[in-house]
Formats: sequence, structure tokens, C-alpha cells
Amino acid sequence: MHHKRMTSRAGARAGKLRGLVARGIRVSAALMMIGGLGVVGMLVGTRGASAAGLSWSTQASYLAPAENLKAVSCSSASTCFAVGSNTVRGPALYETTDAGAAWVNDTESLPSGVSYLKGVSCTSATSCQAVGGNFSSSTNDAAGVALSYNGTSWTVETLPSGVGGLNAVSCASATSCQALGYNSDGGAVALSYDGTSWTTESLPSGVAYLNAVSCASATSCQAVGYDSSGAGAALSYNGTSWTVESLPSGVNYLEGVSCTSTTSCQAVGGNYYPSSTGGTGGTPGVALSYDGTSWTPESLPSGVGDLSAVSCASATSCQAVGGSSALSYNGTSWTVELPSGVGYLNALSCASATSCQAVGYNYSSSVALSFNGTSWAAESLPSGVDQLNGVSCTSATSCEAVGQTSADIVILSLASTAPT
Repeated sequence: MHHKRMTSRAGARAGKLRGLVARGIRVSAALMMIGGLGVVGMLVGTRGASAAGLSWSTQASYLAPAENLKAVSCSSASTCFAVGSNTVRGPALYETTDAGAAWVNDTESLPSGVSYLKGVSCTSATSCQAVGGNFSSSTNDAAGVALSYNGTSWTVETLPSGVGGLNAVSCASATSCQALGYNSDGGAVALSYDGTSWTTESLPSGVAYLNAVSCASATSCQAVGYDSSGAGAALSYNGTSWTVESLPSGVNYLEGVSCTSTTSCQAVGGNYYPSSTGGTGGTPGVALSYDGTSWTPESLPSGVGDLSAVSCASATSCQAVGGSSALSYNGTSWTVELPSGVGYLNALSCASATSCQAVGYNYSSSVALSFNGTSWAAESLPSGVDQLNGVSCTSATSCEAVGQTSADIVILSLASTAPT
């Protein structure tokens, strides 16, 4: 049975699995149990020059057994899918085709044999892939599950034998996807999809766990995680095979990666300083850049803890979040950009260099931040939303976010309050 490494913040982020991938750009998604059910959040409407004139409002509430919505992917401003699991150990699937004016519970339309879903990636309204697992009552472990969507229905795809639970997927096109997870022996597994079938890809020895994958094209993907020795791991895919990339020293784990081209990627994670060995016991952040040949460490401002997600709009415009930090990258250096009062940021998505959204929580309520290319600003949210954990933006005026309340599923809308 697979056991994911837990960091010093394990108590606050128990069971964190990141699988949010939106149109080839990996964005982290993590949901935590806070006594309740899932929330589907919407960031839609007409955005002004800044956050002023925008407000969040509750559109609808649904009592439903969705305890964990883990990932969301939007193929357009109007069409999105959110996936997760429910309280009766089954999957959860929600769909909107009208930019979030209404979300439909499509869980009952799923084939049998699916216990949970953790990742989804859509390249068009008629082409999506979702991944997760199916629990075995005899072993209490999961076999991998992959579903394909053709615009009308979801179909279970046959997976190679020995594939355990899957938690992340990234599709460069309808005929080119990569999925990550673990095998029946607890080791890391990678699968490729050619539009017809899934095939197990051979991984180099020593890879223990892969957290995230980002594909710039069908022949260029990067996956990150950690290896069996406790060091960070980065792998590159050339359309045929995965290869381990050399990493600088001092990288213990990588949790997020975003590639805008075959020669431009950013990866983020952390480095342990165990107190038992004379360190601080903290986990300072790590950021690496990839030029198509090698990974190079980037200097981070002092005081930045481990980072969990990164989204790049271009080689010279990236944003990263983790803990209470939000950072901006201009192609040369990282700078801390964060308003006060933020507890923890889980995920972010950038539609352009001047439009990003980050979501998380502040211990007693959810948090949403917007970035205008210069600075981050806090967005007002309705009361009762405990936290937001994943976000996918297709444009500056259309984003979807997933999270939870303490009691039900809620749909929110971010719209302009200024006169039109």
C-alpha cells in the first residue's frame, strides 16, 4: 500500500494529493476534511482594471455526499469538470456548460468500479481524461482507474495490470496524455495515452513518488516528486521514454511544475532542515528553472517556506504559492508578493502574465487572491466557505475553483458590481 511522505505541516494538510491539471499547465489541488462536504467555487464575470468593483456572491447550495472535490479542469470559459470522492466511498463528478451558472451532479453517469477521482485534464469540450482508483475490500488498497469523456459519456479505459491509484494527469492533446500514480508494490508509475489506450511507461529505478506533471507538447513533459533516498526527483519525457534529470543538491522534494515550452519550466518544492540534525526543523522553499537541458536553482527571498504550486504564463512570468507565501518570477528572479492576513495558499492558475488567481484558507475561512501583473490583492468571499483548494483559469474573466464548506456544496460567482 502506498504511503505519501508527510511534511511538517502534515497535521494541517492531511491526505494532500495534488492532481489539478488545466490544459497542460499543472496547478495544485488539495482538499482536506473539515467536517464536511465539497464546494465548487466560480470566478466569473466582467473584470475591471483591478479587484475593485468585484464581489463574490453565493449562487446556489447543494446538500450532497461530496466530501472531497480534488481537481477541476476547464476546456473553455463555459465548460468545466470537477472531480473527487464522496462520503460513501464513491466518486464525485460535477459539470458546468454555462460558465458556472449551473453545476450538474453527473456522478450517477459514471461507470461502476470507480471509488474516487483525483485528477482531470480536458483539451476540449469533447475530450477529457480523469484518473483515480477503485478500492479492493480485501486489501483496502486501490487499483488505478482512468476514464475518458467524448462529450457525451464517460468510459472506463483498460489499464495495464499492476497499476495502483492514479492522482495526476496532463493532456497536451486528445491523443497525448500522461498520468502519474503508484503501482501495486507502492512504487511510482507513469502511464501514457495515445487517444486509444493507456500504456505503462518504464521509469528509471529509485523513483519513489511523483507529485505533478506538466506537458508542453506530446513529446515534452516534466514530472516531479522525490526518490527513494529522500532527495527530490525530476524526470523528462521525450514522447518515448522517461529519463531522470540531475538536480542541484539541497532539494528534498518537488511538488509542482509548470512548462510553457520544451525549453522553459519552473518547479517548486522544499528542503528539510530536521531539528534532530541541528537544523531549524523547518522546510525552506525551493525553486528550479529548466532550459530544456538542465535544472538550475533559483534564489528565493529569505523566509519563504516550502512551495506547493507554480503556474507560468510564459518563460518570463510565473507565480508560485505555498504556506503563506505568494511569489512572482520575471524570468530572472523571484519576488515575494502577498497581502496580509493569508493563512495558507494551496493552488493557483494564471491565464496571462497580468491575470492570476490563488486560493487557500486562513484557518477559519477561505482565501482568494487576484494578481494584476504587479501585486496581489485579497478578494472578498461569502461567509461559510471553509477553504478553496484548486483553481483553473481559461481567461482573465473565467476561472473555476474547488473547495468545501462545513455542511454543503456551494456555487459562488465573482462578478462586477460596477455599473455597465
